[in-house]
Amino acid sequence: MARADFYNENANRAYPFIAGTVAVPGANPLTTAALPNSAIVDAGFVLGVQNDFDAAVHTVYLHHIVRSGDTFSFYFACSAPSLDGIYLVFTRSLSDAPYSVEHSEAVVEQNSESSETSMSQCGDEPVWSGYLVTGDLHELAALIADGQQMISVAGAARIEPALIYNAAASWVSSLNLANDDRTRATNPADCLELIWPFARRDLHINSTCLLGDIRLAAGHNIILRQDNDSGTIYIGASYGAGSGAPGNSQIPLFAGEQPPVGRYTLDGALRCNDVIRSINGIGGRHFEIKAGPGVTVTADHANHRIVLAFDMKQLAVCYDEQS
Repeated sequence: MARADFYNENANRAYPFIAGTVAVPGANPLTTAALPNSAIVDAGFVLGVQNDFDAAVHTVYLHHIVRSGDTFSFYFACSAPSLDGIYLVFTRSLSDAPYSVEHSEAVVEQNSESSETSMSQCGDEPVWSGYLVTGDLHELAALIADGQQMISVAGAARIEPALIYNAAASWVSSLNLANDDRTRATNPADCLELIWPFARRDLHINSTCLLGDIRLAAGHNIILRQDNDSGTIYIGASYGAGSGAPGNSQIPLFAGEQPPVGRYTLDGALRCNDVIRSINGIGGRHFEIKAGPGVTVTADHANHRIVLAFDMKQLAVCYDEQS
């Protein structure tokens, strides 16, 4: 907690604003350029993990002050595009004791118009926050009548850069869980296309906005490694690692995943023992099997089989077992 003498000093200087951006002699009394030094004696701001603030370009500044009776609302803004229009608001009363401290957070609700365009979809993480310490507000009250507001002008009432902490990408606030689609089999061009009993997509989302204490466990053929020095978790692949049978491809990626029509593997591929590679040493892409004297050929489509029956009928020469 800051000492009272620190606040006493600040009541007579521009801090926490950049010198020259407030209390400009002869300024319009309804702009923040004329803000009395005694009104605000300390402040600090934390910009959230998903902001695009660039200290070389953007600023945090007092946008405007609104008075309603003896209540003053201080609206702070940030010029970073992701925080455009998202104010951090502090409310003080003329009767508040000097050097009263207030903390405030700006939270963008999930599915709100601004969250869709700028910040996190999870909705409960402050996009930015801060604190404000006010001094004697009577000098400010003499400038702003009830129902009026003190508005901002270009470059006015900018916060000292040292009082802005940029937390962009400094920690993980939530996790999303999803699977890339598996490599799926395709039939040759002269065969019928495989028919999948679900909508194909490149990414299968399982969960979004996982918050709180989250435990990561190695899944099928997965290895996890944590580097405490850099605060990094590495997720890698290794055959046979983690849980489950090594190389098992029959683990559904999402609820309702089924093989394509006529196949029994989830990726639709034929296994080695499902494919005829050669007959009597003769291989090729296409085989033509014809019935002949003493041989009947029957296709069993339901079981994906070809039945060859040797009935010896119409044979010109009988088979000699001794030959």
